[in-house]
Amino acid sequence: MSTPERPENIARFVNTPPSRPHADEDEQARRERLIRRIMWQARRLSSISMLYSMATADHLDMNLTDMLCLGILSGAGPITSGQLATLIGLSTGAVTGLVDRLERLDLVRRERDEEDRRRVVLHLNANRAEEIGQAFETMLKASWQHLEQFSDEELGAIARYTDGAIGFMQEATREMRAREKSPIAPLLAEADIDG
Repeated sequence: MSTPERPENIARFVNTPPSRPHADEDEQARRERLIRRIMWQARRLSSISMLYSMATADHLDMNLTDMLCLGILSGAGPITSGQLATLIGLSTGAVTGLVDRLERLDLVRRERDEEDRRRVVLHLNANRAEEIGQAFETMLKASWQHLEQFSDEELGAIARYTDGAIGFMQEATREMRAREKSPIAPLLAEADIDG
């Protein structure tokens, strides 16, 4: 199976909707169009997912950072504030304030680590998490129903894509955090102040 050559400016290439198939296109062109379509759809899904998260946070009267923190705790299990700070990309001081707020809302609790009493571990309050989880019920049911239509082989391919996407997105996030601010950042900040 051949791999299509990446275009010179891949960002411009994947930011434009894929073209319709042509009757005379070869296998390489069809494959390239399909990859472009998947990348285009992944960007749309990411944007729609962000809008859904914003709507859900608004419904719960929370902010996105609170919701992200709860999602990380739900998926990663009990972790320290330092680990949470690393995962979420905030300073330990900012995470302390975040955890204080979530603790006041009875969403998380701090407990001493049984193996190392100097460490404090964050735990999700399971009862409250279940209450919050009800907000996602409709979307989760729809997602399950959507996936049920695929064969086991297709589900395997979707799982492989998702596993890989999680990996390269985590790496891209670490790389982005290590970069210096973009030259356009001051212009955007200035426009935001003026706006």
